[in-house]
Amino acid sequence: MLPRAPCASGCDDQRNWNRGKFLVSKKQSKRSQCRKRVQRMQKAAELLTEGLLTIREAEQFSGWKKSSLYRFMERGDLPYVKIGAARRIPKRALIEFLAKNLVMRQET
Repeated sequence: MLPRAPCASGCDDQRNWNRGKFLVSKKQSKRSQCRKRVQRMQKAAELLTEGLLTIREAEQFSGWKKSSLYRFMERGDLPYVKIGAARRIPKRALIEFLAKNLVMRQET
């Protein structure tokens, strides 16, 4: 298996990469940390594609009271963006959260 190219954030030493010296211990952990960071950023970017909702808009969209929304955000169940003192909920995250908690009745 060929080693991966250095990350765009510069977490690998370019000289060692060019010389063919692939350090396993610290470099491996840095690469995996960088890969995880990039994956988190991609997931966050996907959540933000449909825009952000205010708490009031999320309340109207979901039918939950704002105290419940705040509780879900504090527990880490519902991601949010903090802009100053205001919180905004990504619309896609709210839709995914609602879909995850959807209970459907089976027809007999």
